[in-house]
This record gives sequence, structure tokens and C-alpha cells, in this order.
Amino acid sequence: MSIICSSSMPIDRLKPTDRTPVNALRALARKPRVNYFELSESRWLRSLIGDLKRRGWVESAEDVYPWCRYELTTEGISVADGSR
Repeated sequence: MSIICSSSMPIDRLKPTDRTPVNALRALARKPRVNYFELSESRWLRSLIGDLKRRGWVESAEDVYPWCRYELTTEGISVADGSR
């Protein structure tokens, strides 16, 4: 049996108990791409990313379809690292 750290998984694979803003930031720091289909089909994912954007912790960046890309801001990096 293998254990996978939530911070090494893509954001759309976070377990319900791991769907916190900090875990989401850590997931995006490692894998900033989110599949557009997953984003459009998952209310929790849209809500979580919207929350991160409202807090100023991530910004949308250009990417090719079917990908959405979210980059951490300086503040988001501090939060993900536990510095804030």
C-alpha cells in the first residue's frame, strides 16, 4: 500500500478532507494546470479556485486548451510555505 501526499497530487484529485486553501495552493505549486473539463464539472473545484483568486493567492495564466493554468502570487507562495 502506498501513501500519496496531497501536496504532490493535482488539485482536482484532492480528497474531500484535503480540499483546503493551503492544500490547494500546494497542489497548484507542483502542478499548476487544471483540465477545463474538470473545472467545469466540479463545483467544489471552481469554488476553491475562486476562493484562492479572491484572496489574491493565485492568478490565471495563459495556457492551451483544454488546460487552465493558475500561478501562485508572492502572497500565495508565502501561505503555501507556511511563512504567513
